[in-house]
Amino acid sequence: MKLSLEIIRKHLDKHFIIRGFRINNEKLILEKALFYDGGDASDCGTLYICDREKLPDRIPEKEMLSLIVVGKTLPRVFRERTEWILFDEDTDLYNVWNQIIELFDRYNRWEREMLLLTGKQMTMTDMERFLAISSFAFENGLSILDANFKIVAEDQINIKYGDYQAEYVRENKRDMPGSLVSELKFNEQYQEIQKKKDCFYYEEDILPHRCLCKNIFIGEQFVYRLILTECVRPFCHTDEILLEYCTEFLEHGIGQTDVMLVQNHERLTALLAEIIRSGTVNRTMLQAEAEKMSWGLEDGYQVFYVQPSAQDVYFSALDYQCRELMRLFGDAAAFVYEAAIICVIHKASGDEERNRDADFTVYVRENDFRAGTSNTFNGLYKIHDYYRQAQLALSIGMKENPMHWIHAFSDVTFGYILNKMTEDFSAKELVSPVFLRLKQYDDKNGTEYIRTLETYLENNMNVVQTANQLFVHRATVIYRIKRICEIGRTDLKDKRELLHLGITFTLL
Repeated sequence: MKLSLEIIRKHLDKHFIIRGFRINNEKLILEKALFYDGGDASDCGTLYICDREKLPDRIPEKEMLSLIVVGKTLPRVFRERTEWILFDEDTDLYNVWNQIIELFDRYNRWEREMLLLTGKQMTMTDMERFLAISSFAFENGLSILDANFKIVAEDQINIKYGDYQAEYVRENKRDMPGSLVSELKFNEQYQEIQKKKDCFYYEEDILPHRCLCKNIFIGEQFVYRLILTECVRPFCHTDEILLEYCTEFLEHGIGQTDVMLVQNHERLTALLAEIIRSGTVNRTMLQAEAEKMSWGLEDGYQVFYVQPSAQDVYFSALDYQCRELMRLFGDAAAFVYEAAIICVIHKASGDEERNRDADFTVYVRENDFRAGTSNTFNGLYKIHDYYRQAQLALSIGMKENPMHWIHAFSDVTFGYILNKMTEDFSAKELVSPVFLRLKQYDDKNGTEYIRTLETYLENNMNVVQTANQLFVHRATVIYRIKRICEIGRTDLKDKRELLHLGITFTLL
């Protein structure tokens, strides 16, 4: 890895007394260090190390040499036309050399480790590891923020010295407060910052410390932000250069991960979207694409219908959210369909399924989404029907329980049945004949046989529980049930008649 003379100076300043220096260029241009002992010295990518007496006889006219010299002073031509660091003449030049070689070795190891981490699909664990191996180069806290203002990774320096207030911690993880997130999503200035391609600074009026940031894009879509927090030492210009450098690796790794996610899923999701749209299935093509995911056509699946927030729709972040869902579930395919996110999950079992369902609940809540879920089904080719289940689950669920985040079709099935029943006839036209006869008798005689029957059915035809709820003697309930059977012309034993009565009480 190439270094700058400023990086080398800062390191040597911790171990030696520097007599003076001249550094105009802080770019990463130095590929190696060379112990100079005479001869040509014209390579601007080499750091030459020597005693004052061994300085080169001539200096290249067009190239700026980089020198480390031990001695009292430098000739004027060297002081003005080279970049240099000067040590006292009693400084051990070999110790200086060893420190420089160790520094080059350390940065070369860092570069190799970054290449290994970012040369494959990256996980959140890989991101945390990336920050951990990068901490030494910055000596300040590092973190990664996603497009939803969630801190997905941070190093130990950031955790220890970040001084984040309690409101920045949710569920034992560092995160931005919901109030700040809501404010920033609609902040025009913040939206402009999301478009920045160069490093930029956040002053400490927004976060606990001043921050140096670099946005990460997939194509033109902002997906993450690498943040350096000024919590240990003041920033210097070298920080910007190193942050730019390591972000190139991180952007490559994240981009490769996202590209592979899209490539692995795009043909399958295109087929699934067409099945939802048309209702027709080409099983041969569907099976071929499913097998690329190691999915069987008859395996278990579930459909999630996710209604995104207005902010995500406005800022065209739906494709990003699809990738986030695929990362969350792992074995899933997500795609945008008619301004909603459809996620098809290859069902797991046991604790794994429970854990990811819990993670999905947190994800929906934190992003201010709403979602409907279908029943589990076997047969990927049936997605058209189960997409409709998930869609109806959200539609009916939001009417019945608008404060809930996620609605399962199994919870709204009865409501769906009742809605379908009343499409052609009014509720009054569908009531049970037994109910009508009892109501007519109650209206004429002032009795409460309807109330008694409803309570009796609600208590699973248990006389004692019914009596307790009505505050009457059990003998009274027995007498009323006998009269209900006589007036309603029923024995309350026919399952279909009991179901009809239950539906009637629900409809009315």
